Amino acid sequence: MKVEICDFGSAPEQKKDGYKSLGIEVRGTDESIKHTFKSTGDVRLIRSGSIYGTNEHVFFVMVKEDQEDITPEPRYVAIRGFESEEDYTTNKFTTIDNITEEEWEGENSMAIINENEPHYYQIQVVSKEGKLLYDE
Repeated sequence: MKVEICDFGSAPEQKKDGYKSLGIEVRGTDESIKHTFKSTGDVRLIRSGSIYGTNEHVFFVMVKEDQEDITPEPRYVAIRGFESEEDYTTNKFTTIDNITEEEWEGENSMAIINENEPHYYQIQVVSKEGKLLYDE
């Protein structure tokens, strides 16, 4: 199993080498995208433009012709609430919801926070890896 990041514009070359498009694009850093596809087979990720203000890029996904189509599992974030200052200090929280990173980055993220804010002292959003994405 091999995951290779290729330069923008190299899709025709990859096609000649026996790769086909899955018709999907994914976004992330080189490291996060390689991690996402590490167990999926022989994959070529064609790097496209960077996402303004981040170290992320959009990648076009290609796989070997004889390989079954693959789609990475969605990555989730946890929305959690703390009922009191003491709960916040001791990290005693209630999981409010688990949503995909795409949902969190979309228009609905603040609607989810605003809907739950009156019920909690503090709300956090945390990635699967434990990275704090929101803390208000």
